[in-house]
Amino acid sequence: VLPLTRQAVASSRSAYLSGRIDYSTVLSTINRRFQMEISYAEALAAHESKLAELEALVGTEIGK
Repeated sequence: VLPLTRQAVASSRSAYLSGRIDYSTVLSTINRRFQMEISYAEALAAHESKLAELEALVGTEIGK
């Protein structure tokens, strides 16, 4: 999903430079990309936190 959001930003930039879309659309696309990046980072942090809790419960590393 993240590569697609990066591609969408590049596409919207090209569309803006060629006059096909307005600047607010570009900004909206950039905002969506950063929201996805934040959501990904939050999900990854939650996963790592839960994994650490599980490892503490079982007393060994999991999946290393």
